[in-house]
Amino acid sequence: WREMLEKEGKNLDCVNVSTPDHLHACMGMSAMQHGLHVYGQKPLTHQIAESRALTEYAKEKNLMTQMGIQIHSYSEYRTAVKIVHDGVIGKIVHAHSFSGKRWGDSNPRPDRKDPVPKGLDWDGWIGPAPFEDYIKGYYHPGQWRKRLAYGTGTFGDMGCHIYDPTFKALGLTYPISVRSEGPEPNQDNWGFDAKIHYIFPKTPFCHYWNQGRDVDSTCGQAFSVSKKEICGS
Repeated sequence: WREMLEKEGKNLDCVNVSTPDHLHACMGMSAMQHGLHVYGQKPLTHQIAESRALTEYAKEKNLMTQMGIQIHSYSEYRTAVKIVHDGVIGKIVHAHSFSGKRWGDSNPRPDRKDPVPKGLDWDGWIGPAPFEDYIKGYYHPGQWRKRLAYGTGTFGDMGCHIYDPTFKALGLTYPISVRSEGPEPNQDNWGFDAKIHYIFPKTPFCHYWNQGRDVDSTCGQAFSVSKKEICGS
C-alpha cells in the first residue's frame, strides 16, 4: 500500500481503509500525508491517541475524513433517533447496551510457529505492531479481533455499532467518567467479560455496557426512561 501511494497517489482523490484495526492509523495518516481524503472503517483507530493525531492532521491540512460504520443509515436506527428527538419517550436518563460476541481469549499465545501461507505477506500484515511468528488459526479468519496488538475486543468491535444511535439521539460528547469491571486482559488477548459504566455531562446521563458469556446473544439494546422501557434486537 505504501508503494501504491507513492506511485498512484497523484492520481487518487481519497483512500478507503478497510483493514484490521491496528493498520487504520498508519494507512490513514500516510494517505493524508499524500494529500488524500480518507474514509476509514470503524473503529477509527486501534488507540485513542491515534484518532487524535489523525483528527489534528486532517484539520491542519484541510482534508475531508469520514468513518464508515454499518447500520448508521438504517431506517431502524434513524427511527429510534427520531423517537428520542421528538420526545416520544420523555427524558432518557440511562441506557443499557449488550453484546454476546466472544472477541476475547483467556489463554496465552501458543508457543509455536507455523509456515506462513503462500500469498500472505505476514510482515506487511503485522505492520506497526511488534513482530510475532505466524500461528495457523490464531489470527485468521477474524481471530485477530481477540488479540491486543491487532483488535479491540468485543467492546471496541461492537460498541461503536451499538452505541451509535445513543450518541446520535442524545448528542453525547466525551464522557466525564468511565468505570470497567471484569477480568483484566492477559498479555496477549482481550478478556471475555466486561461491564462498563459511562457517565456523560449535561444530563448527567449514564450508559451501561455488558459483554461476555452471560449475555444472551439475541439481546439488543434497551433505552430506560422514568416509566417506559423500549427494547429492540
